[in-house]
Amino acid sequence: KFVCDVEGCGGQTFARHAELRRHHTTLHASNKPNFWCHVTTCQRSMSGGGRAFHRKDKLVAHVQSMHSDV
Repeated sequence: KFVCDVEGCGGQTFARHAELRRHHTTLHASNKPNFWCHVTTCQRSMSGGGRAFHRKDKLVAHVQSMHSDV
């Protein structure tokens, strides 16, 4: 098992090292990546004024569920 050793995280465990890396990048990194929705009228787009996704797979799931007609 792979354990997050960041103070205050609670020692969350992961089965794979890749999952621990993703966890660290998503929650603890100071330079989190931003993935914006491409639908300009969406609240999760840059022009929509909302929040970006920090994981590409979450953006893909959002587009599939919210914008399947686009």
